Amino acid sequence: LTGYSPEECLADPSLMLTMAHPDDGWIMKDYLHTNQTPKEPLFMRWIGKDGQTRWMESRIVPVHDMNGKLIAVEGITRDITERKRFEEKLRESEAFIRNINNNLVSGMIYQALMKKDGSRKFTYFSDSVQRLYGITPQEGTENPSLIYDRVYEDDKARVAAEEEEANRNLTVFKTKTRMINPDGSIRWSSFVSNPTLWDDGTTCWD
Repeated sequence: LTGYSPEECLADPSLMLTMAHPDDGWIMKDYLHTNQTPKEPLFMRWIGKDGQTRWMESRIVPVHDMNGKLIAVEGITRDITERKRFEEKLRESEAFIRNINNNLVSGMIYQALMKKDGSRKFTYFSDSVQRLYGITPQEGTENPSLIYDRVYEDDKARVAAEEEEANRNLTVFKTKTRMINPDGSIRWSSFVSNPTLWDDGTTCWD
């Protein structure tokens, strides 16, 4: 993990701190200062003997004497560099896709889930949901009613029936309905989403 032998680490107690990346050293020092067991793993970069930087995940438990004084630290550390690289590539990919999606001027892209019990939730919205419905993507994924309640009252039963039929037959859901704008005015909207059935019986609509 570090390029240093156990003998080198044992001979220099400060080596574990000096290996910390300059931007991350405070994490370990802050932990030692608070003298508490972290509820979550510690994530920090270590600079090895070869000069290479690696991401590490550490789970640490303090050991105290009878007077409550910190006398030792026990822990497990593992190299998560590849995982961090994958996460970074995933973030870049998601940002790229979101930038493309946000080029829609008068529409939005979304993903919705319908579970076997009929409950619904959204897992994704392009940023244009805020322009169309006055809510953020996060608000929409946390509360699906912020979208479903926008359907014009006289259209709700028809739209729900069309959605149920498309879910039952796993066919493309297509409908036109009146939606209530944030200012209370009415806008006609066209919805098109393609279903995929997951192993647990959930229907995913893109």
